[in-house]
Amino acid sequence: MSTNNDAWKLSNPDDDGHYTEDHTPRIEACIYYKFISDHKNRPVYGMFTTSGHDIKIWNWFGIQTIDIEPIGTEMEEIESEIYRIKQNYTGYELIAKDEFLEVFNSVQERINKLVSHEAMY
Repeated sequence: MSTNNDAWKLSNPDDDGHYTEDHTPRIEACIYYKFISDHKNRPVYGMFTTSGHDIKIWNWFGIQTIDIEPIGTEMEEIESEIYRIKQNYTGYELIAKDEFLEVFNSVQERINKLVSHEAMY
């Protein structure tokens, strides 16, 4: 069975022709958060990106690391990860972008110094 798309377009001049069946809410803006880790009650800083990644800054035994995991862009996946964090850790809270970036830049600077120093030898 064939339909006349030209007739449809003529009757709907504002229609751009783009259709999608996916009505799942997507993450529209980055979400910045922190929670308390099990190791010495140190904070873990995190960010859910709009491109579908979960970036966490962990502090294990005084060594800070940056962990990047794909998570997806649908709010359902983000809410599921937030629920998992709340079930396994304490002190989950949303934070400002500046607080996350301050910690991220500090850790990245330390990693860059370590790598450049070791690469010299």
